[in-house]
Parts: sequence; structure tokens; C-alpha cells
Amino acid sequence: MFKNMALFIVAFMLFLPLSVVNVGVVICTGSGAISKRFSGYFLSSAKSIDKFANVEFRSLWGLTMIANKYRDDHFPFGNFGHTVSYVLGKNKEVGKLSTAGIYLVKLLNLIDKDHVEKAVKITEDNLKR
Repeated sequence: MFKNMALFIVAFMLFLPLSVVNVGVVICTGSGAISKRFSGYFLSSAKSIDKFANVEFRSLWGLTMIANKYRDDHFPFGNFGHTVSYVLGKNKEVGKLSTAGIYLVKLLNLIDKDHVEKAVKITEDNLKR
């Protein structure tokens, strides 16, 4: 157990500093406009973190983002190929979000218009391929 906990702590502690260093690498080594490289980098990183969070925090998401009466009957968090945004969007479609889930959807949709709806469409379009 100690070994696994130690590995977790090391990985956790390295994530932020390595992310900052990696931004520098993206700036210095990429070709094309910096704004375009940043945009692509941040979008790619956000999707990766979103997918990680969907799996890693699946119990927390299920407990906090899904209304109590639907805890046993909802589109589940935890699939490696899905983002939190996608799962929120799927549960929004069928009205199974908790108040916290509704507010998170509103926040995401405020940042990016129709974010969770687009996440559903993009994911399902990709699944059809």
C-alpha cells in the first residue's frame, strides 16, 4: 500500500510543474502561430483531463451530479472514452441531473456555448465512425 501511495503522491506532485514546463516546450518548439498552438494544446489537455476526471472521480460525479432518485438509473460516469462533459450532456438530455449537475452544465455552457450538447454530438458522431 505504501508503495502505491508514494507513486500516487509523486505523480500528483509532478503533474502541475510538468504541465507548466510543457507549455514552454509547446511555445518554443512548435511551428505556426503561438495562439493556434496554445489553442490546440489547451483543448487537447482539457479533453485529456476531462476523460481522466470522468474515470477517476466517477463515484464523486455520480453522487453529486445525478439527482438522488436516479442514482440507480442514469448514464454512468467512468467510461475511459467519455468526458465528464459528455456524461453530463447525456444525463441532461433525460433530466437526471442534480442541482449541482445543472449548475456545472450552466457553467460549462457559459464558458463554451452549448458545451455539453456539443460534447454529446461530437462523441456520438465519433462512435459512429
